[in-house]
Amino acid sequence: MLLDIRPGPEGSEPNFLEGMARGLFFEADDGTHGREPWTSNGTTAGTRLLKDIRPGPEGSFGIGDLDLNAQRVGGFVYFPANAGTLGLELWRTDGTPAGTVAVKDINPGSQSSNPSFLTAFGSRLMFRATDGTSGDELWRSDGTAASTVRVKDINPGPDSSGPFMPVAIGYRLFFNANDGVHGGEPWVSDGTEAGTRLLKDINPGEESSTAFWFTALRGSVLFVADDGVHGQELWKTDGTTAGTVMVKDIRPGTGHSLLSLGAVLKDRLFFFADDGVHGRELWISDGTEAGTVMVKDINPAGMGAPGDDFAVLGSRVFFVGDDGPSGAELWMSDGTAVGTTRVKDINPGAASAFQNPAQFQVVDGRLLFVANDGTHGFEPWISNGTVAGTRLVQDINPGAGSSDPWQFTAVSGRVFFTAEDGSHGRELWAMPSPTFEENTPQ
Repeated sequence: MLLDIRPGPEGSEPNFLEGMARGLFFEADDGTHGREPWTSNGTTAGTRLLKDIRPGPEGSFGIGDLDLNAQRVGGFVYFPANAGTLGLELWRTDGTPAGTVAVKDINPGSQSSNPSFLTAFGSRLMFRATDGTSGDELWRSDGTAASTVRVKDINPGPDSSGPFMPVAIGYRLFFNANDGVHGGEPWVSDGTEAGTRLLKDINPGEESSTAFWFTALRGSVLFVADDGVHGQELWKTDGTTAGTVMVKDIRPGTGHSLLSLGAVLKDRLFFFADDGVHGRELWISDGTEAGTVMVKDINPAGMGAPGDDFAVLGSRVFFVGDDGPSGAELWMSDGTAVGTTRVKDINPGAASAFQNPAQFQVVDGRLLFVANDGTHGFEPWISNGTVAGTRLVQDINPGAGSSDPWQFTAVSGRVFFTAEDGSHGRELWAMPSPTFEENTPQ
């Protein structure tokens, strides 16, 4: 543990971990100042309150909204904060108190613009916000008040288009939005009003296709959408209306194939899907119907892919698989049935080693994740893809209790995360990333 920020068993509950040039940015509650921005260089002395944006115990950060996040762009980390007089607005920091400032009062006065889905887009920040007049729409910022502007009023007037799950791919931002006419559909933007447009009305009329999980593959962008006829299936786009098509009806008919898009390796997308026959299993796609196939029926009697985590390590994709007799364990695949194997039965027998999410993070050629071996509870583990190289890093919460590590974030040779040791509540921890096999977290 780096520092018992909130002394006692309650914990400071660090969140929004994001790397920056000066170390780690995060928010925490020390029990005196409320939830405020903090910074750490990986030492106890260097872990400190960055700025008390909203003086007093109330704090400037909310908690529990999954749409809120911190995002690094260039030399700044952007984040939402509420100073009390400004409402919840966009802020930025360079890691110093003087350099921690509000970018713009987008919704003037004490009302909030609620900036969310903060996304790096080249040297700009793209995000969702409301100015109090146009509803929640797509905005951009270069870090100055003058450059912080609404990109487009997609749903004209006070109603919101609600840009959702944006993903920057090259010079384009893909996201789901509702213009009030076509329902929630895939949109694309180059950061300008003229270049922000509907890709395709996949589910015609006011109904929504709810496009998400945009992923680049071989010059195209793959995603999940529902056209109202085939259920949620795999789609692709080349950025044109005509080139936005369904790749394959994996689960024929109106049923959803329950896709969870994952990792790209050797020009193939690895993902989980349920074809209605084999249960949820590992699939691959090269972006064509013929090249979209199940890799292996890992669990012939049930669901072989119970998780959502993917990670690429070397020439393999790692994921959580369940063959039935061994429970949910660490698996890897090269995209072939014979090359899809269990790495190790971490929790021996039918018991599972994983909960969802598994917190996969590749650091210095090794996979860091959270697992339970049946003895130590859910603790940090590492793997190099071999049985011998897959092992517990440290039993942070000694015995059968779990430390439940969360938000592994690699910054300047260290891995930061939050955990509970059973005495101090959830606090900030760190370990040296190049040699964390030989060093214990602190």
